[in-house]
Amino acid sequence: MEIDNKIREVVAGRSFADIGGLWGTENERVTVASAGGAKSIMMVDMQKEGNQWWLAFQERCKAKGVSGCKNVVANIDSTDFASKVPITDIVHCSGVIYHVPSPVWTLSRLREVTGSVLLLCSMTIPERIETEAGSIDMSCGHTIFIPALGARNRAILRAYFEGVRIQVHNINTPETYPWRTGGGFNYAPWWWLWTPETLAAIVETAGFRVSETFDGWQGYSHYLVCRPV
Repeated sequence: MEIDNKIREVVAGRSFADIGGLWGTENERVTVASAGGAKSIMMVDMQKEGNQWWLAFQERCKAKGVSGCKNVVANIDSTDFASKVPITDIVHCSGVIYHVPSPVWTLSRLREVTGSVLLLCSMTIPERIETEAGSIDMSCGHTIFIPALGARNRAILRAYFEGVRIQVHNINTPETYPWRTGGGFNYAPWWWLWTPETLAAIVETAGFRVSETFDGWQGYSHYLVCRPV
């Protein structure tokens, strides 16, 4: 996997943090960084301490012979995030940025804790989507804020995502997910859809320089290699 090779390329002798990598467990990259010679490893996630995902992650580390991981419970959007997470040489953050209500704010939180390289991955969509329900032009910075979707574009996107067999909350899922829950924002549903080019522009606006991009998940997601400026 290309991201694993990139981590091995940059991590030896440096500190590494995986931010938001707990969900699903198998997508974490702490064990990859450990095997690549990281001097320290850290998992950061907003999941409650001791829940099933933390326990599954600890079991995974044990199975792979990885020890010494620092586990931090923190919400990336919280104003005290940087006080809980020290500046780290290599930061990996995958599958998070399109789940947040304010991506530029979230990226600014990531910038505060990135010492050298941010490896950011997001789901992306093509510049033009054509389905039997119609077409959507996503070029020139167009971005879709899913809570504001109208019926026409929702139908187009539903057909597109069903065609590629991806379920997106509030587009082609049978249930509707609330945008707020428990007095705060709900980080479960997707909030945004964008192209790789638009995502790179957002990242650079937030204070990073994108030096490299590559596909993930059969082209349905993209990694950006970013350095704070």
